[in-house]
Parts: sequence; structure tokens; C-alpha cells
Amino acid sequence: MVQEEVGKTRNGGPKNAGVEDYGKPSNPDLTFADFPRDFLLKLMQVWQYAWLHITEAWHNAVKKGFGTDTAKECEWGAWLRIGERVSPRYAKIADIQRNTVVDSLKALQLPPDNTAGELFPTDANTIDPNHVIWTIPKCRSQEFFEAKATRRKTIR
Repeated sequence: MVQEEVGKTRNGGPKNAGVEDYGKPSNPDLTFADFPRDFLLKLMQVWQYAWLHITEAWHNAVKKGFGTDTAKECEWGAWLRIGERVSPRYAKIADIQRNTVVDSLKALQLPPDNTAGELFPTDANTIDPNHVIWTIPKCRSQEFFEAKATRRKTIR
């Protein structure tokens, strides 16, 4: 096994070279470790945006082809599968035991449709570790769909 030098990519180039300026030559060995922290934070916001739009696009495609009831049934099935197969991985990598509601809420902050950051800011009132009042005072998704529904009513 070959160890990498600190500050170098696997192909020997300088770490972080070109990750903010893609006009430079491509690095086929680029990994996420090569990106600066600020760039990764921006990229995560784009992933979050993409995740939400992918779920909406998927739902709308099923609805168009097979109807609302089928789309709802498929969406419910997809989210249950994600809950069973994907969501536990967030708690595992963050070493969250999930013994209490507070633990589960910590894990809820990690997926792409999370409550960390600007998209779904929260107010948490912790009564005790198993009783939390979790409020999302401003939901951008809800605002988007309400605005979209208002535009549809106006157009018709």
C-alpha cells in the first residue's frame, strides 16, 4: 500500500490545486479530501437543493404516468426504505446511540433534507431527553409549494 504525502493528491499534484478553478487541467484522482472546507460546504448546499428537487421530480413523474394515488404509495414506500436502509448510517458515522428523542433529533440534522442550516431552521424546546417540541418556524419547501399553488390559481 502506498501512503500519500501530506499536502499531495494521489497522483502527486498539490492538494486543493484546481478545485476552485475548473479552468485548470482535470485531476482524474480527485477525492473529496482534495476540496477546501468552504467549497465542500457550498457543495453540500447544492446537494441538499438537488435532493429535494429529485424527490419532487420523481413524485411528479410517477403522478403523471400513473396517478396521484400511485405516486403517493410509491413515495411512501421509497421513504420507508430510505428510513430503514439509509438513515441508520447517519447515526452510525456520527456515533449517535439513538436512545432518546434528543439523540434521534441529532441524527435528523445529518441527511440532505436535514434541519441543520438555512433550509429548515428549527426551534427546539427540550422538556426532557424524550420530550422535545421541535418547531420549524420557516419552511422553505412549504413556502415554495404555496407560491407554486398560488401561481397555478392565478393562471387558471
